[in-house]
Amino acid sequence: MRRFLTCLFLLGACSAPKEQSPNVLLVVVDTLRQDHLGEYGYDQHPTSPFLDTFSQESIVLDGLTASSSWTLPSMATLFTGLEPAEHGVMRMTGSDSRLGAIETLATRFQDAGYATGCVMGNFLMTRRRGGDFDRGFSSWDDSAVDLVNPHRGSSAGHIVEQAKLWLRARSNDEPWFLVLHFFDPHASYEDHSSWDFQDPTYSGWVKGGLGVGEYRRMVGQSDAADFKALSALYDEEIREVDAAFESLVKEIERRKDWGRTLVTFTSDHGEELGERGWIGHTRTLHSELVDIPCIVRLPGGARGGERVQARLPLSGLHATILDLCGIPVPPGLSASFAPVLQGGELEKRPVFCEVDFQPILEGREAKRVKKRAVVYDGVKLIQDVATGESLLFALSSDPYEREDLYVRRSREVPEVQARLEKLMRDHSWWTEE
Repeated sequence: MRRFLTCLFLLGACSAPKEQSPNVLLVVVDTLRQDHLGEYGYDQHPTSPFLDTFSQESIVLDGLTASSSWTLPSMATLFTGLEPAEHGVMRMTGSDSRLGAIETLATRFQDAGYATGCVMGNFLMTRRRGGDFDRGFSSWDDSAVDLVNPHRGSSAGHIVEQAKLWLRARSNDEPWFLVLHFFDPHASYEDHSSWDFQDPTYSGWVKGGLGVGEYRRMVGQSDAADFKALSALYDEEIREVDAAFESLVKEIERRKDWGRTLVTFTSDHGEELGERGWIGHTRTLHSELVDIPCIVRLPGGARGGERVQARLPLSGLHATILDLCGIPVPPGLSASFAPVLQGGELEKRPVFCEVDFQPILEGREAKRVKKRAVVYDGVKLIQDVATGESLLFALSSDPYEREDLYVRRSREVPEVQARLEKLMRDHSWWTEE
């Protein structure tokens, strides 16, 4: 009798269904400012009505910091979980990149038995250009990119349709990892007929579809109305992405595996819209360029509606996604902040970002820059390595970094400065090999 019961127990254990691995949808919106989303307090235009609703069943993180103020180093950080000094990606061209030899999110999910796919909208990361960003993806679709004129048009709708085709080929039983990289709202800012955020009385020079160089040439001649019109075009681009994202989520919701799907929505960097005399990115490490959104919907909408305020590095999102999926996080990566998303706490640590950009196109010398920044305990130090200039900001009272503490000559400045400068000296920064 005992042998019979043992056999029954073993038979039941073998036939019991295993807990299925969660699917992962990682959405990256190029050039998306955190402070132009409704969920982060923006009220000038309804840029993100669906995302704002989606956030109610998600965890909203306020404080994620990009590793750099432009695409390639930030995306390399997200894909590897490493800072630029470790993955080597910082310049537009060169042999410093180590992406070809480093495990990525895609290779880790592939090794865990996932189907891996990416629909890429940024021309800098196409397979034809090289760079090894496609490593580990069994499917890599960059058909949305027009290499002849990559900055024009809107590709959000095309990206979502390609994603839907890929998903329809997936069974409900195999776990999948899908990355979408939207190029909108990167310049050129298109005027979308579906969304009319422009002031009908505006009659200035700003219009959709101009080259970024033309936008920049007009900055010195622009007034508040011009910058408002520029922001309206940028906001229409965000709204277009929001509508595309909604279409994709509605499609996935109809799948039987929606209940075990993890969704992460973020950006690679932000955008300057004339606030500091520039249009575009790369030139600074201020909040409008490195403070990026992070909205995480856990499977089943667990902990939905919660908000987490914590200064965290983009590099940690890599380990966080692995952690949430139960995939072991290898040593040497930036720490997972999954415990924060699950109601716990993390040790307070400094967060670093940097940019070392050398333009390769003629006439782009103004974009040459080498800057470093650290944020710790609510204070941010930015150093211009080329000029030696330093800026210091108290983020709790000055989140948009308008008031340099050096100008105020506060008594606390020397002590705070010394502490942050030591953190910067101890950090490993990207250097050209």
